Amino acid sequence: KAKSVIGSFLRRNYYHAMHRRRLQQSNDAAALIQSVIRAYAIRKIFANVLVRRLEESQHFASVWGRAIASLDDVSSSTCWADIREQLIDIKVGLDDEMLDDTDQKLSRAMEDAVQDESSGDDDEIVTDVIIDSEDLVPDGAVTNQATRNLNNSSTQWLSFQMSSHVVKFLQQGDKKYRSFFVRRMRQLASGERSRILQKPLKGSKTLIYETYLEQKSGHRILWTEEPFSPPRIVIWYVAKHKQVSRLMQLIDDSKSRSARQQMPVTLVSELQNEGLIPQNEKMNVLLDIFGNVPLKVYDVNFNAINEITKESWTPQLHLTDEERDIVEAKGTVLVLGRSGTGKTICISSSIEFDRQSTAAHDPSFTQLFVARSVRLCRYVEGAVGEDNRTSFLTYARLLNDIESILPGSTRNFNPSQRIDFGRFKRDFHSHSSSNEKISALILWTVIRTFLKGSIEAFQTPKGILPRDEFVEVERLGKNRCRIPVELREQVYDEFLQYQKYLQDEQLWDDCDRVRHLLLRMNHAKQEDPDAFAQVQRRKVYVDEVQDYTQLEMLLFFYLSGPNGLFLAGDPA
Repeated sequence: KAKSVIGSFLRRNYYHAMHRRRLQQSNDAAALIQSVIRAYAIRKIFANVLVRRLEESQHFASVWGRAIASLDDVSSSTCWADIREQLIDIKVGLDDEMLDDTDQKLSRAMEDAVQDESSGDDDEIVTDVIIDSEDLVPDGAVTNQATRNLNNSSTQWLSFQMSSHVVKFLQQGDKKYRSFFVRRMRQLASGERSRILQKPLKGSKTLIYETYLEQKSGHRILWTEEPFSPPRIVIWYVAKHKQVSRLMQLIDDSKSRSARQQMPVTLVSELQNEGLIPQNEKMNVLLDIFGNVPLKVYDVNFNAINEITKESWTPQLHLTDEERDIVEAKGTVLVLGRSGTGKTICISSSIEFDRQSTAAHDPSFTQLFVARSVRLCRYVEGAVGEDNRTSFLTYARLLNDIESILPGSTRNFNPSQRIDFGRFKRDFHSHSSSNEKISALILWTVIRTFLKGSIEAFQTPKGILPRDEFVEVERLGKNRCRIPVELREQVYDEFLQYQKYLQDEQLWDDCDRVRHLLLRMNHAKQEDPDAFAQVQRRKVYVDEVQDYTQLEMLLFFYLSGPNGLFLAGDPA
């Protein structure tokens, strides 16, 4: 009987084991097939990109191959495309893993940590194995400075700054991390210093510290002490331990780029003595670790640090004196600067400042950012964050939205009947019968800027500038309109032919559409205030304002009123 029972048991387990093995083989085969299909589909979709990258790599190797072969400590990248892809992959990977709150193992660790927090026990002692596996102990030149700072355990901080990356982690990451973060900041604020609170990183060119957010999940708080006036803590990132080394390099690179942009002290003193720059030295500007733009930081006071644990927590944006003068200015603001001077950064700061200063006390507060580029809209939206009170629209999308909301449309602006510059040059200007042809670009610019797109043209019954106001130099001024006097009659004659061409072919241009829309908005403001209120915004922010005509600028004034515009443009 025992032999029968044992045999039956072995047969059942044999069949179960075979079933599990077949199931595992089936799953492995399915995964292999899926990976092959995905790889084939990706190669097919990105074939052109792959070929271009391959050509770049071959060209790079042919030019720099011998130089690379002669170096001993060369990186594995062999083309600029590889280096660029590595930087992009790092940034994406950090965001993806930071928000991975569904991992079961991490959840169990956080639950245990919450229990430890509630019991009031101190942090566990990290075993020697864990410590030895980290390459983060101080050495070299950093060691001496780190030792001096560690010995100064009585240092207390009243406030600190955190980057937008940390704010994103606290607001979008797991809520349990907030209490851990507050606990660590309180310990640092009270002057506590230990290995788990202020640990200098090994291999960094500048002094960078890490603080254990919570030991079991492996997250680290990366921060530095910046020698500003007064000195302050800047928290750069909260990340997993395996990302610390790469982030340390990025922080070093950011501080190096910031230092390169500073003028030598001797040159600053010389310029100050000559009265070319103010006597008060300009505050250092930190750069973001992922781009050559100013680091977006927020001020946090230790007396109100418990606010971080609340859902309604909104940190206060830190502004330099120059930025504060711009974003706190009342009424309509116009910021002019050449490309790369930070106009878009000022717009982003103004949007966030207005959110914090006005939206908290006024539930009806709304904002609108307008740009012609979809990419620019996405950039600003990513910089300031999503909010149901703020819209980020391209100019074309804005016109469509206003037309769909306002009542009383008497004309249909079919896109196929639209005249842009390309169609103007091809279908009208090339067939012009004028004896002395004026450049298509000059004629198109004059029509959009003065003859149909100016405020003077909008104020006329037909929406076009009268001949005498355009021909007489005193009306527009020689500096405003630089068309020679002897050509203005001919320009106006061609303009009248263009207007007749539009009427005969039942076509329209942007000036016609905007003028019609302004008339509808004016009518809705008087006859249907509710519909007009739907398109209005408390604040309107417009970038690259030099690309808009006066007529289009009037549209923005209609949307926001005379004191709700923030404009930025290039004076060139």
